[in-house]
Amino acid sequence: MGVYGDIYLEKVGQDGIREGVMDISMGENSEEGCVQVDFSYFHPETDRMLEYRITDMQGDVVCEGTEKAHTEYLEITVPHPKLWWPRSHGEANLYHLQVTEKVGEAVLDTYERQFGFRRIEKKGDMEFTVNGRPLKLWGANLAHADTMTGCYGRVKEKLYGLLKRAYEPFQISFSVGNHITLWAVNDTFGKKEGSVRVQLFSLTKNRVEREVTRPFLCNAHESVLVGDLDIFGQFKKDCVLTARAVDGHGEVLAESVDYAEMERRISFPDRGELSCRVEAGILVLESDTFARCVELRGGEEGQAFGWLFEDDYFDLLPGVKRRLRFTGDMKKELCR
Repeated sequence: MGVYGDIYLEKVGQDGIREGVMDISMGENSEEGCVQVDFSYFHPETDRMLEYRITDMQGDVVCEGTEKAHTEYLEITVPHPKLWWPRSHGEANLYHLQVTEKVGEAVLDTYERQFGFRRIEKKGDMEFTVNGRPLKLWGANLAHADTMTGCYGRVKEKLYGLLKRAYEPFQISFSVGNHITLWAVNDTFGKKEGSVRVQLFSLTKNRVEREVTRPFLCNAHESVLVGDLDIFGQFKKDCVLTARAVDGHGEVLAESVDYAEMERRISFPDRGELSCRVEAGILVLESDTFARCVELRGGEEGQAFGWLFEDDYFDLLPGVKRRLRFTGDMKKELCR
């Protein structure tokens, strides 16, 4: 990934801070936090002083002071720090540090950083804690099974096929370039045949602007071009591309959501009505606007484990009923 934002060049005087390296630590009982910053300067011999200030997320001053004796490093104690929690555990409490280098009343340079206090520990083979509380790390090990012993080469064909089929047997995806094309990839043992409905959904108008249906035939272990979307003509880049592939019986084989613009440049709706109900043991979700990153979690009485959803992280368009199978020992669902 290259540069994706604005670049600023700041001209400083002959003196100034060359580099600052910050380290954050906490006491065992989390009653006290420590901020240490090691500085290097363009002219170390200058008789300087440092003024520092730490503020919380509300802008309130937590601590401030000056340092003249040893300006090569700062060590600041923060009493009773608010902890930095992951999204699943609590608030992400952060602080802001500002250090000003001065000679007399003249300001030579300023050093600023945002930081937080948290402690992550590994208690067992796959047991982690954050600030003393258990933390479940979800993810997938989508990597080669062996890259050191050489045995991977002897079993790679069989193992690779099993991994592919366990992960995504059949999928459709967009390729956005000078033309927008739709592809189908079949990693199953049999052919897949049916039709794909492609829609162009406007986020600003909250409606489908254009739609086209294309037939497809994809044999086992094959990748095929379903077609391009030149028929849509010109459209605004803030639209969402969606595709749903079904077989001859109407069963959904695969779905895909993509964007014609870089995601960070798109303004998604910040409000909407998301409904969730259970019909004949199937979880049904609907939204009245485009819902970005719908997350499902089981959480009665704070118990988030023991649940399995057919899909627990997806986008949802208005007018689409998302039906999902799920299992869990509890009777309530938490959807957001």
